[in-house]
Formats: sequence, C-alpha cells, structure tokens
Amino acid sequence: MNGEEALSELIDETLMLGLVVVVAGIVGVLVLGMIVPMEKTAYVVPRFGTEVIDGKTVVTVFNRGGDPVYFNTSGAASYRAAFYLETSAGSFRAEPVSSLTVFRPGDKIYLFYSGSGAYAVDHPPAGGSVVSLPPGRVAVRIVDVNSGVLIAGETVIEGPAATGTGTATATPTATVTATVTATPTANGTSTATPTATGTVTPTATATPTPTATVTTTAPPVGPLSADFTYLNRGSRNVQFTDTSAGAPTAWSWDFGDGDASQPKTGRTITHKFPNLGTFSVTLTVTRSSDNTTASVTKSVTVT
Repeated sequence: MNGEEALSELIDETLMLGLVVVVAGIVGVLVLGMIVPMEKTAYVVPRFGTEVIDGKTVVTVFNRGGDPVYFNTSGAASYRAAFYLETSAGSFRAEPVSSLTVFRPGDKIYLFYSGSGAYAVDHPPAGGSVVSLPPGRVAVRIVDVNSGVLIAGETVIEGPAATGTGTATATPTATVTATVTATPTANGTSTATPTATGTVTPTATATPTPTATVTTTAPPVGPLSADFTYLNRGSRNVQFTDTSAGAPTAWSWDFGDGDASQPKTGRTITHKFPNLGTFSVTLTVTRSSDNTTASVTKSVTVT
C-alpha cells in the first residue's frame, strides 16, 4: 500500500512539473511575440517658428540639440533627413541648396515656398525668391530618409476658423391641456371623462453652414541652376544625386566614359564605370514650365 501511495505521489509531481514547463513555454512565446524591435532613428530637438522677409512668411527650424542629420549621401552621414512643408496647396519636400549639407545643434535653417515647391537654405533667403505661403494651416515635418520614421513635426500656422450663415430648422413642441367633462348616469352618479387639447409651439434651432473662399496665386519660380553630389559605392559603382535649384523636372547625365548601355536619366542614379580613375561628369536639367535648361560639369574620381 505504501508503494502504491509513493508511486501515485511521484506521478502527481511529474504531471505538476510538466504543467509548469508548458505554462512557462506559453508565457514565453506570448511575451517574446509581443516584443517588436523599434526602428532606430535620429534624435533631434528642434524649435519651429516663422519669420517675415520682405512681407513674405517663411518657416524657421532651430536645432536645440541631438544628433546631426545630413541632407546628402556623404559617407559621414549617420542619419539622413528631409524637411516637408504641409500646406493647403499640398505637401512639398523642401529641397536643400548645395551649401546646406548637415543640420547640427545650434544651426538654423529657413524653409520657404516658391509657388511650385519648397526649399531649405542655411541663411535668410533673398526676398525675390520667396512667395507667400498658401492660406490656411501650415505644418513642418522632419523625416528620417533611411527609415521613413518621423523625427519631429509641428503646426506653425493654424488654419482660419470656418465662417458662414445659419439655416433655421423648426422643431415643434406639443403642450397638452386636459379638460374634464362630467357625464351623469341613471343612478345619480357622474363619470369624469378627460378631453385633451394640444397646442403646438415651434422652436427654431440654427444649424450653421460653413463656407470658405480660398484664393491662391501661382508666382514665378526662382532661377534654374544645376548641381549634384556623388558617393563611391564600391566595385566602380558611383551614386549621383541631383541638388539643383529652381524645381527642375527632367535630368540627363553624361558620365564621360562613352558607355551608352546604362540609364542616363533620373534625379538619383547609380553608374558603374569601366575602370578606376577621374571622369568628367555633366548633368543637364530642364524645367518644363518655361522650357529652360542648365548644366554643370564636375571631375569625379572613381575609387
């Protein structure tokens, strides 16, 4: 009998231990399955604001601290970022001028609207190139180019409140008054019969209908000028990125190596050279709105 009790206790303990292992495994799977790796992005503490230049409003961003972010494909760029202006006329990526390559703590940049796009400069822009921002709400965002994660953002100009006229809707309210009429019976008693009479009093409720009028003016775009940066990617592959000003719409590249088999159009393009050395690379940009062109030639060393 003692042997049977000991065997029963051993079986119970084995089952209990197995149950604990199974529960621990389920909990581990649930916990580990809920852990999602976070995308690492730049840390920037900006202060957003606005300034008026020659009567036109521009957006300012001051870097109060954090990681430096770059606007090109420099090999020293730990983080690459882009600025966007969100307006009633659309969302515009602020294209940096060629001199604006990095945004460090203590730096201040200016974002302005040109009528068909947005640009970022590291100094107050010339008044002639600045156009009044579209009416309504204006917001600015800083986005990590590599991960697509939002670094920071803020609304710098709130949209105007809607105005309009009201339309009255009448809602009737019934008021009931009871009148009691006594009717005598044969045995000398009377029976009271209430008679209800109603009075309807309309109540008007105003429902506003907002109306908004937006007037926009499309001013001329600034002058067109060609520029580009490049980055050696290894194995004779070089990545070229257009940094032209003036909102070009078409790009044509001449890599100076006589190879016609590879693509030669596009804003950002990677080209494989036949050998190491220095080549004269020419970029020609075109703006379709006024059919203007601009070109630039640089010596590119393939390492």
